[in-house]
Amino acid sequence: YCLSILGDAWTRKFVSQVIFVGPAVMGSPKQLSAFAHNPASTIAGLSLPTGIEVFLRECMVRAPSMACLLPCHVGDAHVFSEDHKFVVTPSRSYTVSQIGEYIE
Repeated sequence: YCLSILGDAWTRKFVSQVIFVGPAVMGSPKQLSAFAHNPASTIAGLSLPTGIEVFLRECMVRAPSMACLLPCHVGDAHVFSEDHKFVVTPSRSYTVSQIGEYIE
């Protein structure tokens, strides 16, 4: 956050390396299945009524944090391999650079 506020020129002048201390900085692949609605009952090992599943899906998909937690590149740091397929469907696959297309 600080580096984005201080700007590119300041960062290039004063920062030589960045060390990520947690995976959330570059997103979490688990968020992709949540976005595609991996049913909460499956994740929790519970049997939930359909109405609760629908409510949970709406909460997950519409939460502002969802987009922030999807896998992404951070500046020039490419944590995830460019050819790794995060989402695979019968008609196409999505890599980290294609996450935007996936959520559309």
